[in-house]
Amino acid sequence: MGRGANVMAYMSGRTFGKSLNLKTIDEMIEFAKNYKIGIITVVNKNPLQIRVDECMTCSGLPNMEKPLCYFEGGFIVGCLEGIVNKKVKINETHCIGLGDDFCQFEVSTYPLYIFK
Repeated sequence: MGRGANVMAYMSGRTFGKSLNLKTIDEMIEFAKNYKIGIITVVNKNPLQIRVDECMTCSGLPNMEKPLCYFEGGFIVGCLEGIVNKKVKINETHCIGLGDDFCQFEVSTYPLYIFK
């Protein structure tokens, strides 16, 4: 898709996730499953690690030697920012595109700062 496509996919996912105004992680998990974004599981709470099976971006692809799940990462960030009311940072640690059997993200949160 060209230069900048990863950022566009991430921002699209983030905007979409935030627009859903979900109230809980369970609602995010249910939405992702129902709309075939992926099967999300919280595998660790501290640090927060979220696994995505049957990821819509890369499920069934061969090893591409790079992470591919920018939309899903953005989706998780957007949902979580609305749920926890904090700035969220995400890092994809596993990906089918890297040859893993699943995709997984490590999540960090930061307080929102409002400047006057």
